[in-house]
Amino acid sequence: MDKLLKELKRHILISENLVGSITLKTEKYHVKAKQKLLVPNVNQEHLLFVVSGIARNYYISDTREWTSRFFQPGDFVLSIDNFLFDLPCTEFIESCTPMEVIRTSKADYKQLFIDYPELNIVARNIADERLKANNDRMYSWRMLSAAERYDEFVRAYPNICKQVQIQHIASYLDISPYNLSRIRSMKL
Repeated sequence: MDKLLKELKRHILISENLVGSITLKTEKYHVKAKQKLLVPNVNQEHLLFVVSGIARNYYISDTREWTSRFFQPGDFVLSIDNFLFDLPCTEFIESCTPMEVIRTSKADYKQLFIDYPELNIVARNIADERLKANNDRMYSWRMLSAAERYDEFVRAYPNICKQVQIQHIASYLDISPYNLSRIRSMKL
């Protein structure tokens, strides 16, 4: 719970009432490695906050998997289209490592935002951070070489590099696993 409260405090001052409500409306949950947290055409019923471990968001097109995002400690795990906008889910979310998460139901999440409008500031700030990260990623795809994209990834996500399978990192960077192995071996 401390990590969740610390993340909220990055954005707003939190009252004892808010802490109490969050405590009542959340629970700790343990996830095994390689566990599907979300699959297409199933609604996401819980918002997850990562305390420990790593998950990834990915899509499958024909026979290719494309990792679009990694979630690490301090991140909220959700399908934006499904959880926030009630659109059909088209993605997978899977744990890459064992995880400890704090979860709240969609109904409790919505009620917290009604009861504590200041949470909208948190959501806005997190959305802005994700927009910036996505913009940076689009820039790197268009402007950086494969080796430069990998260097940027290592700098931004040193934890993920050590714990996630190479094919997931390769698909995130839009590099073949073979080329990523070659790039990594040149760095040693």
